[in-house]
Amino acid sequence: MAPSPWLGGAVKLSRLSRSALLLSVLSLVAEPLFAEDEKSGSAPSLQDKLSPQNNKDKEPKPPRTPPGEYAKAKALDARKRALEAKKAGKSLAAERLEKAAATWEKVARHQEGAAKLEEDAAQIERKTLDLKSQARRARSLVEQTETRRSRAVARLRELGLSDAPSSKVPQAGSSRKEATPTAPSGPEAK
Repeated sequence: MAPSPWLGGAVKLSRLSRSALLLSVLSLVAEPLFAEDEKSGSAPSLQDKLSPQNNKDKEPKPPRTPPGEYAKAKALDARKRALEAKKAGKSLAAERLEKAAATWEKVARHQEGAAKLEEDAAQIERKTLDLKSQARRARSLVEQTETRRSRAVARLRELGLSDAPSSKVPQAGSSRKEATPTAPSGPEAK
């Protein structure tokens, strides 16, 4: 047992006293969560205490702005400042602000394009996952069908009818072109 740091190492805590200490600390921490509500006189549930409606201290997140809006606002601001600089006779500052506005507009176009591409990529990913799921289900059905066929062939062999149906049913994985004859094409086919 390790000596207790609170008592200067003079007393060693047993497992039972450590557990009791832990429980007392937890009860002090958890007491506000389970205290009775003054208005209703009953203890609210833990879910009520932790729900977002009851946490009025936290600020709600502002709605997400569309991509490129910030850059558009910056471009507009730069254009206004360039106009003011031109009116004040500061041509060099106006020129730089015009370049900055053009850059912000370009950034806005790129952000909008990137957002569109991300949306398209997410849609393609969803379709891909759906197709993979469909392929997995189809593969599973094929495997189940092959298993049933194998069982049926084995059952027919047990009954003594092994050659009759197995010769008519194509094996799994064989191509259908081999099973169907091709008709001649062109003037000779008439």
